[in-house]
Amino acid sequence: MDNTWEHSPPLPVPLDILLDIVAHLPLQSVLALRRTCKSLYAVTHLRSLWALLFRTHVLDRHIPCPNLGTTPLADLSAHNLESLTHRALTLRRTWTSPSPVPRRTITLNTPTEPSARIIFLQFLPGRSNRWLISVRMTAQPRTYLLQCWDLAREQPRCVAELRHADGPYGGVVLNSDPTSSAVLAMQSAQTEMFSVHFDAEDPECAFETQATIDGIRELHLLSGSTLVTRRIDDGGALCLWDLPDLRQEKLQLLNPSLIQPDDRVQAIHLAHDYAIVVRIQSIEIYTTTPRPSLLSARGAPIAYPLAQFKFQWRTDTVMLCEQHASSSPSPRPIHLFVRFGSIFPWPVNVLHHYLLLPNPIYRTGGRAHGRGGRTPTLASTQRSSPTTPPSTSSHSSSPTFTFTTEHNLPYDPRPHPIHTIGSPLRLFGQSAMTLGRYGTALWLDNHTEDWLGPSEHGQRLAGRMVQLVDEGLAMVGVGAPGGGGSGGVQMATTPATGAEPTVPTNSSGASMVFGMRGDDAWTRIATEEEAGRIALGHTDGAITLLEY
Repeated sequence: MDNTWEHSPPLPVPLDILLDIVAHLPLQSVLALRRTCKSLYAVTHLRSLWALLFRTHVLDRHIPCPNLGTTPLADLSAHNLESLTHRALTLRRTWTSPSPVPRRTITLNTPTEPSARIIFLQFLPGRSNRWLISVRMTAQPRTYLLQCWDLAREQPRCVAELRHADGPYGGVVLNSDPTSSAVLAMQSAQTEMFSVHFDAEDPECAFETQATIDGIRELHLLSGSTLVTRRIDDGGALCLWDLPDLRQEKLQLLNPSLIQPDDRVQAIHLAHDYAIVVRIQSIEIYTTTPRPSLLSARGAPIAYPLAQFKFQWRTDTVMLCEQHASSSPSPRPIHLFVRFGSIFPWPVNVLHHYLLLPNPIYRTGGRAHGRGGRTPTLASTQRSSPTTPPSTSSHSSSPTFTFTTEHNLPYDPRPHPIHTIGSPLRLFGQSAMTLGRYGTALWLDNHTEDWLGPSEHGQRLAGRMVQLVDEGLAMVGVGAPGGGGSGGVQMATTPATGAEPTVPTNSSGASMVFGMRGDDAWTRIATEEEAGRIALGHTDGAITLLEY
Protein backbone atom coordinates (compact mmCIF):
# COMPACT_ATOMS: atom_id res chain seq x y z
CA MET A 1 0.00 0.00 0.00
CA ASP A 2 1.12 3.57 -0.65
CA ASN A 3 2.00 6.26 1.92
CA THR A 4 -1.51 7.73 1.74
CA TRP A 5 -2.94 4.51 3.13
CA GLU A 6 -0.25 4.12 5.81
CA HIS A 7 -0.97 7.59 7.28
CA SER A 8 -4.77 7.46 6.96
CA PRO A 9 -7.09 7.29 10.02
CA PRO A 10 -8.49 3.90 11.02
CA LEU A 11 -11.61 2.63 9.25
CA PRO A 12 -14.95 2.10 11.04
CA VAL A 13 -15.33 -1.33 9.30
CA PRO A 14 -12.80 -3.98 8.18
CA LEU A 15 -11.15 -3.18 4.86
CA ASP A 16 -12.30 -6.36 3.08
CA ILE A 17 -15.94 -5.61 3.93
CA LEU A 18 -15.56 -2.00 2.82
CA LEU A 19 -14.01 -3.05 -0.50
CA ASP A 20 -16.89 -5.45 -1.10
CA ILE A 21 -19.39 -2.63 -0.49
CA VAL A 22 -17.57 -0.08 -2.66
CA ALA A 23 -17.27 -2.60 -5.52
CA HIS A 24 -21.06 -2.53 -5.90
CA LEU A 25 -21.24 1.25 -6.21
CA PRO A 26 -21.43 3.14 -9.52
CA LEU A 27 -18.19 4.81 -10.56
CA GLN A 28 -19.48 8.31 -9.85
CA SER A 29 -20.44 7.26 -6.31
CA VAL A 30 -16.92 5.91 -5.73
CA LEU A 31 -15.43 9.25 -6.81
CA ALA A 32 -17.89 11.11 -4.59
CA LEU A 33 -16.98 8.84 -1.67
CA ARG A 34 -13.34 9.85 -2.16
CA ARG A 35 -14.15 13.43 -1.17
CA THR A 36 -15.80 12.62 2.16
CA CYS A 37 -12.84 11.93 4.49
CA LYS A 38 -9.14 11.00 4.58
CA SER A 39 -9.81 7.31 5.28
CA LEU A 40 -12.08 6.86 2.29
CA TYR A 41 -9.77 9.02 0.19
CA ALA A 42 -7.03 6.51 0.91
CA VAL A 43 -9.28 3.52 0.29
CA THR A 44 -10.40 4.83 -3.11
CA HIS A 45 -6.77 5.09 -4.21
CA LEU A 46 -5.93 1.46 -3.44
CA ARG A 47 -4.86 -0.63 -6.39
CA SER A 48 -6.76 -3.63 -5.02
CA LEU A 49 -9.99 -1.61 -5.14
CA TRP A 50 -9.50 -0.45 -8.73
CA ALA A 51 -8.53 -3.94 -9.85
CA LEU A 52 -11.83 -5.13 -8.34
CA LEU A 53 -13.82 -2.25 -9.88
CA PHE A 54 -12.25 -2.79 -13.30
CA ARG A 55 -13.15 -6.47 -13.23
CA THR A 56 -16.67 -5.88 -11.85
CA HIS A 57 -17.71 -2.95 -14.04
CA VAL A 58 -15.77 -3.67 -17.24
CA LEU A 59 -14.46 -7.21 -17.69
CA ASP A 60 -17.37 -9.09 -16.10
CA ARG A 61 -19.85 -7.03 -18.14
CA HIS A 62 -17.85 -7.66 -21.36
CA ILE A 63 -17.39 -3.95 -22.02
CA PRO A 64 -14.57 -3.09 -24.44
CA CYS A 65 -11.73 -1.09 -22.92
CA PRO A 66 -9.95 1.57 -25.02
CA ASN A 67 -6.15 1.58 -24.97
CA LEU A 68 -5.84 -1.62 -22.93
CA GLY A 69 -3.85 -3.45 -25.57
CA THR A 70 -2.00 -6.57 -24.46
CA THR A 71 -0.69 -5.17 -21.16
CA PRO A 72 -1.25 -7.68 -18.32
CA LEU A 73 -3.55 -6.34 -15.62
CA ALA A 74 -0.97 -7.27 -12.98
CA ASP A 75 1.38 -4.65 -14.47
CA LEU A 76 -1.11 -1.78 -14.22
CA SER A 77 -1.02 0.70 -11.35
CA ALA A 78 -4.04 1.99 -9.43
CA HIS A 79 -3.96 5.17 -11.53
CA ASN A 80 -3.89 3.16 -14.78
CA LEU A 81 -6.77 0.93 -13.67
CA GLU A 82 -8.85 3.93 -12.60
CA SER A 83 -8.20 5.66 -15.92
CA LEU A 84 -9.08 2.54 -17.94
CA THR A 85 -12.29 2.00 -15.96
CA HIS A 86 -13.33 5.61 -16.48
CA ARG A 87 -12.60 5.51 -20.23
CA ALA A 88 -14.41 2.20 -20.76
CA LEU A 89 -17.57 3.29 -18.93
CA THR A 90 -17.58 6.73 -20.54
CA LEU A 91 -17.26 5.20 -24.01
CA ARG A 92 -20.02 2.67 -23.28
CA ARG A 93 -22.33 5.42 -22.02
CA THR A 94 -21.74 7.50 -25.16
CA TRP A 95 -21.82 4.50 -27.51
CA THR A 96 -25.18 3.21 -26.25
CA SER A 97 -26.98 6.54 -25.98
CA PRO A 98 -29.97 7.06 -28.33
CA SER A 99 -28.00 9.52 -30.50
CA PRO A 100 -24.24 9.04 -29.94
CA VAL A 101 -22.19 12.14 -30.74
CA PRO A 102 -18.64 11.55 -32.02
CA ARG A 103 -15.87 13.56 -30.45
CA ARG A 104 -14.09 13.72 -33.81
CA THR A 105 -15.05 13.19 -37.48
CA ILE A 106 -12.28 12.66 -40.03
CA THR A 107 -12.29 12.21 -43.81
CA LEU A 108 -9.56 9.76 -44.76
CA ASN A 109 -9.80 9.74 -48.52
CA THR A 110 -10.40 12.91 -50.55
CA PRO A 111 -12.10 11.81 -53.79
CA THR A 112 -10.09 12.48 -56.94
CA GLU A 113 -11.91 10.16 -59.37
CA PRO A 114 -15.65 10.75 -59.95
CA SER A 115 -16.47 7.10 -60.71
CA ALA A 116 -14.83 5.62 -57.56
CA ARG A 117 -16.65 3.89 -54.67
CA ILE A 118 -15.69 1.96 -51.54
CA ILE A 119 -16.55 -1.75 -51.94
CA PHE A 120 -14.72 -3.18 -48.89
CA LEU A 121 -14.13 -1.68 -45.45
CA GLN A 122 -13.00 -3.48 -42.29
CA PHE A 123 -10.81 -2.86 -39.25
CA LEU A 124 -7.87 -5.20 -38.94
CA PRO A 125 -8.55 -7.51 -35.95
CA GLY A 126 -6.17 -7.04 -33.02
CA ARG A 127 -2.87 -5.33 -33.80
CA SER A 128 -3.52 -2.45 -31.35
CA ASN A 129 -6.84 -1.53 -33.05
CA ARG A 130 -5.13 1.04 -35.24
CA TRP A 131 -5.41 -0.27 -38.83
CA LEU A 132 -8.27 0.05 -41.32
CA ILE A 133 -8.33 -1.86 -44.62
CA SER A 134 -10.31 -0.51 -47.58
CA VAL A 135 -10.82 -1.32 -51.26
CA ARG A 136 -11.81 1.43 -53.66
CA MET A 137 -13.18 0.52 -57.07
CA THR A 138 -12.96 2.85 -60.05
CA ALA A 139 -15.38 2.07 -62.87
CA GLN A 140 -13.65 3.79 -65.82
CA PRO A 141 -11.15 2.26 -66.27
CA ARG A 142 -11.93 -0.67 -63.94
CA THR A 143 -9.25 -0.66 -61.22
CA TYR A 144 -9.14 -1.67 -57.55
CA LEU A 145 -7.06 0.10 -54.91
CA LEU A 146 -6.32 -1.85 -51.70
CA GLN A 147 -5.24 0.47 -48.87
CA CYS A 148 -4.19 0.18 -45.21
CA TRP A 149 -4.76 3.23 -42.98
CA ASP A 150 -2.94 4.08 -39.75
CA LEU A 151 -5.54 5.51 -37.36
CA ALA A 152 -3.22 6.07 -34.39
CA ARG A 153 -1.95 9.35 -35.82
CA GLU A 154 -3.60 12.70 -35.23
CA GLN A 155 -4.31 12.79 -38.97
CA PRO A 156 -4.65 9.19 -40.22
CA ARG A 157 -2.69 8.34 -43.33
CA CYS A 158 -2.33 5.51 -45.82
CA VAL A 159 0.70 3.34 -44.99
CA ALA A 160 0.20 0.63 -47.63
CA GLU A 161 -1.52 0.45 -50.99
CA LEU A 162 -1.78 -2.01 -53.84
CA ARG A 163 -3.38 -1.19 -57.19
CA HIS A 164 -4.99 -4.03 -59.13
CA ALA A 165 -5.94 -3.31 -62.74
CA ASP A 166 -5.31 -6.51 -64.69
CA GLY A 167 -7.69 -9.44 -64.66
CA PRO A 168 -10.63 -10.26 -62.40
CA TYR A 169 -11.10 -9.21 -58.78
CA GLY A 170 -12.82 -11.60 -56.34
CA GLY A 171 -12.66 -9.89 -52.96
CA VAL A 172 -10.53 -9.58 -49.81
CA VAL A 173 -10.59 -11.40 -46.45
CA LEU A 174 -8.66 -10.31 -43.34
CA ASN A 175 -6.90 -12.68 -40.95
CA SER A 176 -8.74 -12.95 -37.62
CA ASP A 177 -5.50 -14.00 -35.88
CA PRO A 178 -3.38 -10.88 -35.19
CA THR A 179 -0.27 -13.00 -34.57
CA SER A 180 -0.19 -14.39 -38.11
CA SER A 181 2.20 -12.91 -40.64
CA ALA A 182 -0.42 -13.41 -43.39
CA VAL A 183 -2.52 -10.28 -42.81
CA LEU A 184 -4.99 -10.71 -45.65
CA ALA A 185 -5.83 -12.67 -48.79
CA MET A 186 -6.99 -11.20 -52.12
CA GLN A 187 -8.52 -12.97 -55.10
CA SER A 188 -7.59 -11.86 -58.59
CA ALA A 189 -6.52 -14.22 -61.38
CA GLN A 190 -5.00 -16.19 -58.50
CA THR A 191 -5.35 -16.28 -54.72
CA GLU A 192 -2.65 -14.22 -52.99
CA MET A 193 -1.75 -13.98 -49.31
CA PHE A 194 -0.11 -10.72 -48.22
CA SER A 195 1.88 -9.47 -45.27
CA VAL A 196 2.03 -5.75 -44.52
CA HIS A 197 5.11 -3.72 -43.61
CA PHE A 198 3.37 -1.06 -41.57
CA ASP A 199 6.55 1.04 -41.22
CA ALA A 200 7.54 1.01 -44.91
CA GLU A 201 8.66 4.36 -46.28
CA ASP A 202 6.91 3.77 -49.61
CA PRO A 203 3.25 2.69 -49.24
CA GLU A 204 3.36 1.04 -52.67
CA CYS A 205 5.99 -1.40 -51.38
CA ALA A 206 4.30 -2.23 -48.07
CA PHE A 207 2.17 -5.16 -49.27
CA GLU A 208 4.35 -8.23 -49.78
CA THR A 209 3.12 -11.49 -51.32
CA GLN A 210 3.65 -14.47 -49.01
CA ALA A 211 1.99 -17.26 -50.97
CA THR A 212 -0.23 -17.83 -53.99
CA ILE A 213 -2.71 -20.42 -55.24
CA ASP A 214 -3.43 -20.67 -58.96
CA GLY A 215 -7.00 -20.40 -60.17
CA ILE A 216 -10.14 -18.39 -59.48
CA ARG A 217 -12.26 -19.09 -56.40
CA GLU A 218 -14.38 -17.34 -53.78
CA LEU A 219 -12.67 -16.21 -50.57
CA HIS A 220 -14.63 -16.61 -47.35
CA LEU A 221 -12.37 -16.73 -44.29
CA LEU A 222 -8.74 -16.49 -43.15
CA SER A 223 -8.03 -17.59 -39.58
CA GLY A 224 -4.44 -18.15 -38.50
CA SER A 225 -2.94 -20.50 -41.08
CA THR A 226 -6.31 -21.75 -42.38
CA LEU A 227 -7.84 -20.30 -45.54
CA VAL A 228 -11.42 -21.16 -46.52
CA THR A 229 -12.44 -20.79 -50.16
CA ARG A 230 -15.27 -22.03 -52.37
CA ARG A 231 -14.99 -23.52 -55.80
CA ILE A 232 -16.94 -21.67 -58.45
CA ASP A 233 -17.48 -24.86 -60.44
CA ASP A 234 -17.17 -28.59 -59.75
CA GLY A 235 -19.99 -28.75 -57.20
CA GLY A 236 -19.12 -25.56 -55.33
CA ALA A 237 -17.41 -27.33 -52.41
CA LEU A 238 -15.87 -25.30 -49.60
CA CYS A 239 -12.13 -25.93 -49.45
CA LEU A 240 -9.88 -25.58 -46.40
CA TRP A 241 -6.23 -24.80 -47.10
CA ASP A 242 -3.24 -24.91 -44.77
CA LEU A 243 -0.98 -21.95 -45.58
CA PRO A 244 2.31 -23.78 -44.90
CA ASP A 245 1.35 -26.33 -47.60
CA LEU A 246 -0.75 -24.98 -50.48
CA ARG A 247 -0.14 -27.79 -52.95
CA GLN A 248 -3.68 -29.08 -52.38
CA GLU A 249 -6.72 -28.45 -50.21
CA LYS A 250 -6.59 -30.28 -46.89
CA LEU A 251 -10.34 -30.78 -46.64
CA GLN A 252 -13.53 -30.21 -48.63
CA LEU A 253 -16.88 -29.38 -47.02
CA LEU A 254 -19.63 -30.60 -49.30
CA ASN A 255 -23.41 -30.78 -49.00
CA PRO A 256 -24.71 -32.99 -51.84
CA SER A 257 -28.34 -32.02 -51.14
CA LEU A 258 -27.80 -28.43 -52.29
CA ILE A 259 -27.99 -27.18 -55.85
CA GLN A 260 -26.83 -23.84 -57.16
CA PRO A 261 -27.60 -21.06 -56.40
CA ASP A 262 -28.65 -22.33 -52.95
CA ASP A 263 -25.07 -23.28 -52.08
CA ARG A 264 -23.71 -19.72 -51.94
CA VAL A 265 -21.98 -19.13 -48.60
CA GLN A 266 -23.11 -16.18 -46.47
CA ALA A 267 -20.99 -16.61 -43.31
CA ILE A 268 -18.61 -19.09 -41.66
CA HIS A 269 -17.59 -19.71 -38.05
CA LEU A 270 -14.39 -21.78 -37.77
CA ALA A 271 -13.33 -23.40 -34.48
CA HIS A 272 -10.67 -25.91 -33.45
CA ASP A 273 -12.24 -28.95 -35.13
CA TYR A 274 -15.60 -27.86 -36.51
CA ALA A 275 -17.09 -25.27 -38.83
CA ILE A 276 -20.54 -23.69 -38.96
CA VAL A 277 -21.53 -22.67 -42.49
CA VAL A 278 -24.48 -20.39 -43.22
CA ARG A 279 -25.63 -20.60 -46.82
CA ILE A 280 -28.47 -18.95 -48.73
CA GLN A 281 -31.08 -21.13 -47.06
CA SER A 282 -29.33 -23.44 -44.58
CA ILE A 283 -27.09 -23.68 -41.52
CA GLU A 284 -24.66 -26.63 -41.51
CA ILE A 285 -22.22 -28.07 -38.97
CA TYR A 286 -19.11 -29.90 -40.21
CA THR A 287 -16.11 -31.54 -38.64
CA THR A 288 -12.83 -30.07 -39.89
CA THR A 289 -10.63 -32.92 -38.68
CA PRO A 290 -9.68 -35.03 -41.71
CA ARG A 291 -10.08 -38.76 -41.08
CA PRO A 292 -9.40 -41.73 -43.35
CA SER A 293 -13.08 -42.66 -43.33
CA LEU A 294 -13.82 -39.40 -45.14
CA LEU A 295 -11.30 -39.89 -47.95
CA SER A 296 -12.66 -39.31 -51.44
CA ALA A 297 -11.64 -41.44 -54.40
CA ARG A 298 -8.98 -38.87 -55.26
CA GLY A 299 -7.87 -35.52 -53.91
CA ALA A 300 -8.58 -34.05 -50.50
CA PRO A 301 -10.79 -35.67 -47.83
CA ILE A 302 -14.47 -34.75 -47.93
CA ALA A 303 -16.63 -33.88 -44.92
CA TYR A 304 -20.41 -33.91 -45.13
CA PRO A 305 -22.80 -32.03 -42.81
CA LEU A 306 -23.19 -33.62 -39.37
CA ALA A 307 -26.38 -31.61 -38.82
CA GLN A 308 -28.21 -28.90 -40.72
CA PHE A 309 -31.17 -26.56 -40.56
CA LYS A 310 -33.09 -25.11 -43.51
CA PHE A 311 -34.58 -21.63 -43.43
CA GLN A 312 -38.08 -21.19 -44.78
CA TRP A 313 -36.92 -18.21 -46.84
CA ARG A 314 -33.74 -17.35 -48.69
CA THR A 315 -31.35 -15.01 -46.92
CA ASP A 316 -30.06 -11.81 -48.49
CA THR A 317 -27.44 -10.77 -45.90
CA VAL A 318 -26.04 -12.61 -42.86
CA MET A 319 -23.66 -11.43 -40.14
CA LEU A 320 -22.32 -13.94 -37.60
CA CYS A 321 -20.29 -13.45 -34.41
CA GLU A 322 -19.51 -15.62 -31.39
CA GLN A 323 -20.48 -14.02 -28.08
CA HIS A 324 -17.47 -12.39 -26.44
CA ALA A 325 -16.32 -13.67 -23.06
CA SER A 326 -13.06 -12.96 -21.28
CA SER A 327 -12.64 -16.41 -19.75
CA SER A 328 -15.50 -18.65 -20.89
CA PRO A 329 -14.31 -21.60 -22.97
CA SER A 330 -15.63 -22.26 -26.44
CA PRO A 331 -18.23 -23.00 -27.69
CA ARG A 332 -20.14 -19.87 -26.74
CA PRO A 333 -23.49 -18.61 -28.03
CA ILE A 334 -23.34 -17.35 -31.61
CA HIS A 335 -25.36 -14.30 -32.66
CA LEU A 336 -26.81 -14.16 -36.17
CA PHE A 337 -28.25 -11.07 -37.84
CA VAL A 338 -30.21 -11.95 -40.95
CA ARG A 339 -32.00 -9.93 -43.60
CA PHE A 340 -34.11 -12.22 -45.74
CA GLY A 341 -34.64 -11.79 -49.46
CA SER A 342 -37.97 -11.50 -51.26
CA ILE A 343 -39.48 -12.12 -54.68
CA PHE A 344 -38.86 -8.46 -55.49
CA PRO A 345 -35.52 -6.83 -56.44
CA TRP A 346 -34.97 -5.73 -52.83
CA PRO A 347 -34.76 -7.54 -49.47
CA VAL A 348 -37.44 -7.41 -46.78
CA ASN A 349 -37.72 -4.44 -44.42
CA VAL A 350 -36.94 -6.40 -41.27
CA LEU A 351 -33.72 -7.58 -39.59
CA HIS A 352 -33.88 -10.82 -37.61
CA HIS A 353 -31.61 -11.51 -34.64
CA TYR A 354 -31.11 -15.22 -34.01
CA LEU A 355 -29.02 -17.21 -31.56
CA LEU A 356 -27.21 -20.52 -32.00
CA LEU A 357 -27.09 -22.22 -28.62
CA PRO A 358 -24.04 -24.30 -27.58
CA ASN A 359 -24.07 -27.85 -26.30
CA PRO A 360 -22.77 -27.77 -22.67
CA ILE A 361 -21.77 -31.45 -22.79
CA TYR A 362 -19.83 -31.03 -26.02
CA ARG A 363 -16.44 -32.69 -25.53
CA THR A 364 -13.59 -30.74 -27.01
CA GLY A 365 -10.50 -32.50 -28.24
CA GLY A 366 -7.47 -32.63 -25.92
CA ARG A 367 -4.78 -30.62 -27.67
CA ALA A 368 -6.93 -29.50 -30.56
CA HIS A 369 -7.51 -26.07 -29.02
CA GLY A 370 -3.99 -24.87 -29.59
CA ARG A 371 -2.20 -22.38 -27.38
CA GLY A 372 -3.80 -19.04 -26.73
CA GLY A 373 -7.10 -20.05 -28.31
CA ARG A 374 -5.65 -20.04 -31.84
CA THR A 375 -7.08 -22.25 -34.52
CA PRO A 376 -4.60 -25.10 -35.13
CA THR A 377 -3.42 -25.84 -38.63
CA LEU A 378 -5.20 -28.53 -40.57
CA ALA A 379 -1.90 -30.29 -41.02
CA SER A 380 -1.42 -30.58 -37.27
CA THR A 381 -4.89 -32.01 -36.73
CA GLN A 382 -4.40 -34.44 -39.57
CA ARG A 383 -1.11 -35.65 -38.13
CA SER A 384 -2.68 -36.14 -34.72
CA SER A 385 -5.87 -37.80 -36.01
CA PRO A 386 -5.89 -41.56 -35.55
CA THR A 387 -8.11 -43.80 -37.63
CA THR A 388 -10.32 -44.31 -34.60
CA PRO A 389 -10.27 -41.65 -31.90
CA PRO A 390 -8.87 -43.12 -28.68
CA SER A 391 -11.29 -43.41 -25.81
CA THR A 392 -11.09 -41.00 -22.91
CA SER A 393 -9.91 -42.82 -19.81
CA SER A 394 -9.24 -41.37 -16.38
CA HIS A 395 -6.48 -43.96 -15.91
CA SER A 396 -4.53 -42.89 -18.96
CA SER A 397 -1.86 -40.23 -18.67
CA SER A 398 -1.45 -39.80 -22.45
CA PRO A 399 -3.27 -36.97 -24.30
CA THR A 400 -6.80 -37.81 -25.41
CA PHE A 401 -8.64 -36.48 -28.45
CA THR A 402 -12.36 -36.11 -28.90
CA PHE A 403 -13.74 -35.15 -32.28
CA THR A 404 -16.88 -33.42 -33.41
CA THR A 405 -19.33 -36.05 -34.64
CA GLU A 406 -23.08 -36.36 -35.15
CA HIS A 407 -23.19 -37.61 -31.53
CA ASN A 408 -20.93 -34.82 -30.23
CA LEU A 409 -22.22 -31.60 -31.76
CA PRO A 410 -21.00 -28.22 -30.50
CA TYR A 411 -24.26 -26.39 -31.30
CA ASP A 412 -27.92 -26.83 -32.00
CA PRO A 413 -28.16 -25.93 -35.72
CA ARG A 414 -31.65 -24.48 -35.20
CA PRO A 415 -31.48 -20.66 -34.86
CA HIS A 416 -33.52 -19.35 -31.93
CA PRO A 417 -35.23 -15.99 -32.63
CA ILE A 418 -34.40 -13.13 -30.26
CA HIS A 419 -35.53 -9.89 -31.95
CA THR A 420 -37.18 -8.64 -35.10
CA ILE A 421 -36.06 -5.11 -35.94
CA GLY A 422 -37.77 -2.76 -38.35
CA SER A 423 -35.28 -1.63 -41.00
CA PRO A 424 -36.96 -0.40 -44.20
CA LEU A 425 -35.19 -0.26 -47.55
CA ARG A 426 -36.24 1.53 -50.73
CA LEU A 427 -36.09 0.04 -54.18
CA PHE A 428 -32.41 -0.49 -55.01
CA GLY A 429 -31.50 1.13 -51.70
CA GLN A 430 -27.99 0.63 -50.29
CA SER A 431 -27.86 -1.85 -47.41
CA ALA A 432 -24.96 -2.98 -45.21
CA MET A 433 -24.49 -4.65 -41.82
CA THR A 434 -21.70 -5.32 -39.35
CA LEU A 435 -21.63 -7.15 -36.02
CA GLY A 436 -18.88 -6.55 -33.46
CA ARG A 437 -17.63 -9.19 -31.06
CA TYR A 438 -18.71 -7.09 -28.05
CA GLY A 439 -22.30 -7.06 -29.25
CA THR A 440 -22.65 -3.92 -31.39
CA ALA A 441 -24.89 -4.48 -34.42
CA LEU A 442 -24.84 -1.66 -37.00
CA TRP A 443 -26.72 -1.37 -40.26
CA LEU A 444 -27.60 1.03 -43.07
CA ASP A 445 -31.22 1.45 -44.11
CA ASN A 446 -33.58 4.12 -45.49
CA HIS A 447 -35.66 4.90 -42.40
CA THR A 448 -35.26 8.69 -42.39
CA GLU A 449 -38.86 9.93 -42.40
CA ASP A 450 -38.92 10.54 -38.63
CA TRP A 451 -36.04 13.01 -38.95
CA LEU A 452 -35.96 14.30 -42.54
CA GLY A 453 -39.61 13.92 -43.57
CA PRO A 454 -40.92 12.03 -46.63
CA SER A 455 -38.27 11.69 -49.32
CA GLU A 456 -37.14 9.40 -52.10
CA HIS A 457 -33.57 9.55 -50.83
CA GLY A 458 -31.79 9.35 -47.49
CA GLN A 459 -29.91 6.89 -45.32
CA ARG A 460 -29.77 6.05 -41.63
CA LEU A 461 -26.86 4.54 -39.70
CA ALA A 462 -28.59 2.69 -36.87
CA GLY A 463 -27.53 0.17 -34.27
CA ARG A 464 -28.47 -2.01 -31.37
CA MET A 465 -26.54 -3.62 -28.54
CA VAL A 466 -26.87 -7.40 -28.49
CA GLN A 467 -27.85 -8.54 -25.03
CA LEU A 468 -25.50 -11.20 -23.68
CA VAL A 469 -27.19 -14.54 -23.23
CA ASP A 470 -26.80 -16.78 -20.21
CA GLU A 471 -24.52 -19.57 -21.42
CA GLY A 472 -26.37 -22.03 -19.22
CA LEU A 473 -29.27 -21.74 -21.66
CA ALA A 474 -28.18 -24.41 -24.09
CA MET A 475 -29.00 -27.77 -25.54
CA VAL A 476 -27.73 -30.96 -23.96
CA GLY A 477 -29.38 -33.91 -25.71
CA VAL A 478 -27.67 -34.49 -29.04
CA GLY A 479 -28.95 -37.18 -31.35
CA ALA A 480 -28.11 -38.33 -34.83
CA PRO A 481 -29.20 -36.16 -37.75
CA GLY A 482 -32.89 -36.55 -38.24
CA GLY A 483 -35.89 -35.08 -39.95
CA GLY A 484 -37.30 -31.62 -39.83
CA GLY A 485 -33.97 -30.01 -40.75
CA SER A 486 -32.86 -29.83 -37.12
CA GLY A 487 -30.28 -32.57 -37.11
CA GLY A 488 -32.22 -34.54 -34.48
CA VAL A 489 -31.00 -32.25 -31.71
CA GLN A 490 -33.18 -32.12 -28.62
CA MET A 491 -33.22 -29.26 -26.15
CA ALA A 492 -32.39 -29.68 -22.49
CA THR A 493 -35.20 -29.66 -19.94
CA THR A 494 -35.01 -27.39 -16.94
CA PRO A 495 -34.77 -29.16 -13.57
CA ALA A 496 -37.63 -27.20 -12.02
CA THR A 497 -40.38 -27.53 -14.60
CA GLY A 498 -39.21 -30.14 -17.05
CA ALA A 499 -40.08 -27.68 -19.82
CA GLU A 500 -37.94 -26.77 -22.77
CA PRO A 501 -35.92 -23.61 -22.03
CA THR A 502 -36.94 -20.58 -24.04
CA VAL A 503 -35.15 -17.51 -25.27
CA PRO A 504 -37.18 -14.29 -24.89
CA THR A 505 -38.38 -12.98 -28.23
CA ASN A 506 -39.71 -9.53 -29.03
CA SER A 507 -39.98 -7.00 -31.82
CA SER A 508 -38.33 -3.62 -31.63
CA GLY A 509 -36.43 -0.99 -33.52
CA ALA A 510 -32.94 0.43 -33.37
CA SER A 511 -31.79 1.60 -29.94
CA MET A 512 -29.05 3.88 -31.31
CA VAL A 513 -29.03 6.19 -34.33
CA PHE A 514 -25.46 7.20 -35.14
CA GLY A 515 -26.30 9.42 -38.08
CA MET A 516 -28.29 10.06 -41.24
CA ARG A 517 -27.99 11.93 -44.50
CA GLY A 518 -30.32 13.19 -47.20
CA ASP A 519 -28.72 11.23 -50.05
CA ASP A 520 -27.66 7.60 -50.59
CA ALA A 521 -23.87 8.05 -50.49
CA TRP A 522 -22.93 5.45 -47.83
CA THR A 523 -21.91 2.04 -49.18
CA ARG A 524 -20.03 0.18 -46.41
CA ILE A 525 -19.69 0.30 -42.62
CA ALA A 526 -17.12 -1.07 -40.18
CA THR A 527 -16.82 -0.85 -36.41
CA GLU A 528 -14.02 -1.15 -33.86
CA GLU A 529 -15.63 -1.32 -30.43
CA GLU A 530 -12.48 -1.27 -28.28
CA ALA A 531 -11.30 2.00 -29.81
CA GLY A 532 -14.83 3.42 -30.22
CA ARG A 533 -14.63 3.93 -33.99
CA ILE A 534 -17.03 3.61 -36.92
CA ALA A 535 -15.88 3.86 -40.54
CA LEU A 536 -18.22 4.68 -43.43
CA GLY A 537 -17.39 4.14 -47.10
CA HIS A 538 -18.91 6.44 -49.73
CA THR A 539 -20.02 6.13 -53.34
CA ASP A 540 -17.38 8.71 -54.36
CA GLY A 541 -14.49 6.77 -52.80
CA ALA A 542 -14.25 8.80 -49.59
CA ILE A 543 -14.06 7.28 -46.09
CA THR A 544 -15.51 8.96 -43.01
CA LEU A 545 -14.12 7.98 -39.61
CA LEU A 546 -16.25 8.64 -36.52
CA GLU A 547 -14.36 8.52 -33.21
CA TYR A 548 -16.29 8.29 -29.94
